[in-house]
Amino acid sequence: MLSQTNHLFPISFMFITVLMLNSTIPAKVTFTDVTDAVGLGNLQPNPTGAAGGTWGDYDNDGDVDLFLFRGSSGKKLFRNEGKGGGRFEHITQFANVTQSAGLYHKQGELILDDVTRDGSTALFLDFDNDGDLDLFIAGEGSQLGDVLYKNNGDGTFEDISQVAGMASQTNGYFGAISFDYDNDGLLDIYTAKSVSTGTDLVYHNQGNGRFLGIDPVKAGLDGPKGADGIVPGDYDNDGDLDLYITSINTTLSNGLLRNEGNGKYTDVSAQAGVDRKGFDKNGVFWDCDNDGDLDLLVHSWPTSAAGKTTILYRNNGDGTFTDVTQLVGIELVNVDSSGANVGDYDNDGWLDLCITYHNAPTLLYHNNRNGTFTKMDGAAGVVGTNSGSTSFVDYDNDGDLDLFTGHSPIGGVGSLRLYRNNGTTNLWLELVLVGTKSNRDAIGARVKVAAEHLYLLQEMTRNSGGYYGNKQDRIPLHFGLGQVRKADEIEVRWPSGLVEVFRNVKANQRILIEEGSGDSYQVIAVEPRGKLPTTFGHIKRTALLQNYPNPFNPETWIPFVLDEAAEVEIGIYEATGNQVKRLRLGRQNAGEYRTREKAAYWNGRNDAGETMGSGIYLYEMRIGNYTSVRKAILLK
Repeated sequence: MLSQTNHLFPISFMFITVLMLNSTIPAKVTFTDVTDAVGLGNLQPNPTGAAGGTWGDYDNDGDVDLFLFRGSSGKKLFRNEGKGGGRFEHITQFANVTQSAGLYHKQGELILDDVTRDGSTALFLDFDNDGDLDLFIAGEGSQLGDVLYKNNGDGTFEDISQVAGMASQTNGYFGAISFDYDNDGLLDIYTAKSVSTGTDLVYHNQGNGRFLGIDPVKAGLDGPKGADGIVPGDYDNDGDLDLYITSINTTLSNGLLRNEGNGKYTDVSAQAGVDRKGFDKNGVFWDCDNDGDLDLLVHSWPTSAAGKTTILYRNNGDGTFTDVTQLVGIELVNVDSSGANVGDYDNDGWLDLCITYHNAPTLLYHNNRNGTFTKMDGAAGVVGTNSGSTSFVDYDNDGDLDLFTGHSPIGGVGSLRLYRNNGTTNLWLELVLVGTKSNRDAIGARVKVAAEHLYLLQEMTRNSGGYYGNKQDRIPLHFGLGQVRKADEIEVRWPSGLVEVFRNVKANQRILIEEGSGDSYQVIAVEPRGKLPTTFGHIKRTALLQNYPNPFNPETWIPFVLDEAAEVEIGIYEATGNQVKRLRLGRQNAGEYRTREKAAYWNGRNDAGETMGSGIYLYEMRIGNYTSVRKAILLK
């Protein structure tokens, strides 16, 4: 098992001199602005407030939805409707379902669309481990406080803020993160205070729908005053999430909080070399050089004492970092940097970079695969100005990362934009992780992918850092593979400490990995733009799905979905047509039967209890006018 970093990631990469800056020709990738076409173009920017967004599949229909906050059009939830057919012929549409989803604050029945109700940032998270994404909104002003909406599983939400123990009055909380700080399998929430007085808020999940405030000082989680962003990442490769806190107080240093693994954190920013003082907005941990450890990008405003607006720290592998910004070709723009995020937009196996600015064009940087980056200017079609938050997200399920940028209130007129990636011939792989002993969102899980010459590392994180909502919504995890047709090995290290390895996984597919499944995984049938069998919390149509694991020995699970209640029987046949087993599940309600707890189960025996031999078996489900047959392989 590849549990050692140096085994899966051979030490073969070093930063190269600036003489190699243009030694690699960037892939020819272009983006198309589809903001108006998808139904997001009629939103008016707020001249005094940023408009950011958070992404998540709240209705479990297989595509990501969008929640927008802080705009003069109010806070809005947009459901990804997945309409369309061919890849380039149609564009996925988004529908505003804010009020129908019940997203309002019940104290005074104030509609969430009301712009007077402040909320600095938002997070999707499954705090109750029930399989659907709930919504947390951090309050910027005393009018609203922090709000927690529970997902009812039917496309609607319920405000449980008071019952859950959310603070009724908050003043100046900008950054927020969901993470399991004590590793008890339940997601906690940490919000950072952006004003110079008071302490941060840490909500400890009690597992009964309630949260208990813990003393952040005793836990070592009280970051620098004036904190604006919270950046999660296991920088020291010890198996737990550390945190980097950025501060807009130019007299105080940013804080690198090392997770000690016992519910406590230690500020090691000085010895790590990242204790910079500046008007720093946010950052991101990422493996920019594919060497198996997380580097750190910080973006700032030029009024900062340190001067730079974007800083790239390379992880030295010994607990320290080195500033390599100018060596790698990142431009030192003398305007406020409002957002930054990373993603492999050309699927070549190397993470690229997007930086947004106030009153300046958005910059897209291509990773040259040699330790340097090339600025793409506007040639790629990303031409937005005065942008805020930024996210790489595959909104149309076509296997490449699209780009979303929010609105900034500073420096002139701007608006949020969604850019569709026009694609390349490179291959890809997407992973959906489901925790069982760990939190269900698998926040804190670390994934390594070895594919021929590529050695890739990503972590499952979800945070909304800073006033502009710079997002890390890595659901699913997206890996570019270049022209490599399979991943030789995928190693998943779960927050529980369990390590699982999967071998010879084919490219160009999305797979679901459930913690504790051994070496098996489920292939998710991703049909671009809305052909999945569920939408908005309701089933579109009855469907028999592929069994998992497949091949199997000796047992397997057969998932399915029902659009209405029905008697369910599944017949299992040899390739000759001879029936060997009938699974009688009785009357089942409309819903999804995908997990091992709900799916049909076959132990590899016939109706007489005899063990079946290796071979190809067919399983069939007939309900009313619906009939479907799929193939399963028993391999001993």
